[in-house]
Amino acid sequence: MRIIAGNLKVLDQFFARHADRFGWQRPQAGSIGFPRLLGMDVEAFCKALLKSAGVLLLPGTLYDDNGNHFRIGFGRSNLPEAVTRLEQFLQQFQIQIFLNRFSRKIYCKVALCNRFLNRFLSKHRLVFHG
Repeated sequence: MRIIAGNLKVLDQFFARHADRFGWQRPQAGSIGFPRLLGMDVEAFCKALLKSAGVLLLPGTLYDDNGNHFRIGFGRSNLPEAVTRLEQFLQQFQIQIFLNRFSRKIYCKVALCNRFLNRFLSKHRLVFHG
């Protein structure tokens, strides 16, 4: 029971720090929680987490849940380590989202510049070699 109580504190703190990404209702009994993932498909999230961080969370779709929940067990002594890995994954994931958005913006600006340049050059009957 001491492990479960300690792990619940770890999870409460984690989900409080990430309330913008997860919906968390502390279980009243047992050693299994069913948090909700916000803003992303739970199956894709669980697969990426397993592949990248070696942390296994089971998507709620395995239990016929369509609410974007996942199962998390907290009866094991290594939960704090798993939560640390999850936190690191979230940081890396956030950086990846930023880089993807940033690179898309740059691509769009370059494409817009190229279209403008091509129109200008063709209007003035010039050819760009580059």
